[in-house]
Amino acid sequence: MLDILLFLEIAVFMIGIALAARVAFKRPILMDVRRYFPWSALAILSGVALGAAMLWAVVRWPALRHVSSLLVALAIAAAWVRSRPTYGRRRGWPPGSLGIAESFDAIGDRDYYRERVRRFGPVFKTSQFGRPVACVYGLSLARDVLRDSAALVGATLPYNRFLPEGSLRYMGSGVHDETAPFFRSTLSQVSLSRHERLARNACREMLAEIASRSSRQPDGTVVRDTLRDWVFTVLASIFWGLEPGDPRLPELREAYAKLRLGRGGGPRWRRELTGSLARVNEIMRERAHEADLRAPDADRSCALGAALAADPDVLE
Repeated sequence: MLDILLFLEIAVFMIGIALAARVAFKRPILMDVRRYFPWSALAILSGVALGAAMLWAVVRWPALRHVSSLLVALAIAAAWVRSRPTYGRRRGWPPGSLGIAESFDAIGDRDYYRERVRRFGPVFKTSQFGRPVACVYGLSLARDVLRDSAALVGATLPYNRFLPEGSLRYMGSGVHDETAPFFRSTLSQVSLSRHERLARNACREMLAEIASRSSRQPDGTVVRDTLRDWVFTVLASIFWGLEPGDPRLPELREAYAKLRLGRGGGPRWRRELTGSLARVNEIMRERAHEADLRAPDADRSCALGAALAADPDVLE
């Protein structure tokens, strides 16, 4: 009897380890391991040491092994129930899995949502940062759902809690109704044609750099970062009126790179995000007080200039 119980307990532990490993080797996790190395390596080593200590403890004390295996079995059962596509059907929830792995699949797999639509239909549920989220495919259907279900709200990303009123897309209905018209009016006044020459010149420089770099490397070159820099240069002109060569551009680019709006969690992430937001605000206020945006005859072709023309105290 004891041998059978020991075999079952070992099986439970092995299943738990296999499921944890399945999540740990998801692409977003591996990307974070590389991004935060060597701190991630230290965390992994600490986890391995803790696991070894727990293994030693459960081997030495059978009573602890019994309790631990029971808790692991309950956790596995709860995760399995939650991951079943029919979970929540009695409450009117759509089909789809809320499994932990789903959160990371939605981030790392570019075909994730398309495949879920094919499997479950245009309305399905998934998990985002551990929370259940309803997904609706198609603008027409989404508009009908939002019109008929006033209680639905967007699933906010973690960075939103660091903004007093939230970003525009996550604002409450009252604040959004007051703020959104100002954004629409301001952005509609931006003259994109005035930024076209800058965009073309910056694009030529980018292509020349890519061609030069590629000619020196037989296997070609990665262009994503170069494309990102070009887009950043153009948007800095459209939104803030910053020209190439402005000494604040590198600092602004560095602050933006540290925002990591698509991620969340951990003291380092919070510290970098709040620090970057503060620096972005400082640069924007410096730019807003410069003569070419404050003078009565100032150029209003950028979004910041148009906003200041509509309301000189908008940044407050």
